[in-house]
Amino acid sequence: MPFRRALLPLLGVLLAIGPFFAATALADVVVPGPDVTTRVIVRTSASAQSAQVGSLTPGQQAELTGSVPNWHEVRLSDGTSGFVSKRWTKVVSSGGTAPTSPPGAMAPKNPGPLMPAA
Repeated sequence: MPFRRALLPLLGVLLAIGPFFAATALADVVVPGPDVTTRVIVRTSASAQSAQVGSLTPGQQAELTGSVPNWHEVRLSDGTSGFVSKRWTKVVSSGGTAPTSPPGAMAPKNPGPLMPAA
């Protein structure tokens, strides 16, 4: 019985902070889209006329922090926040991975049946 009483406060703390860690671990990321060959500009506001604060190159990712029409709000790895155009980016679930194929590369449409080894 005393053991249970000691665990109750700990269980309460874990239940209180659990959603925070789950949300952090499952955050979506934004990566440059398949048409991007050099970089996607990160801007101070959701406008093509706003100042540039950074960029995302193929292979890099930024944390998705929000979304407005035509723009994703992101946080770069250095902590800089800004906006990237939805036209040139793609949202990837944290459980997924960013594409590693070079731009323009295509997977075979139908590789055919798999044959067991003889």
